[in-house]
Amino acid sequence: MEYRKSLDAPSQSRIAREIREISTVQIGFNQSMVSRIFNNVDIPKCDKTLTAIIKWINLELEKREKNSNGDK
Repeated sequence: MEYRKSLDAPSQSRIAREIREISTVQIGFNQSMVSRIFNNVDIPKCDKTLTAIIKWINLELEKREKNSNGDK
């Protein structure tokens, strides 16, 4: 929940767009799916979609790590 309170929290539509851009194949992924994942309603079953989501999460974690190291 702390992530939601952050001022730099990306919008669900931006997250969906970035995940689609990361994917090496065309995937059907939109803001609604981001909301469903965030609210623990549904998780994609397609390996290609899951791979793109994992890549996006790893990139976000790297950004946060770089930002926190830069603040020290």
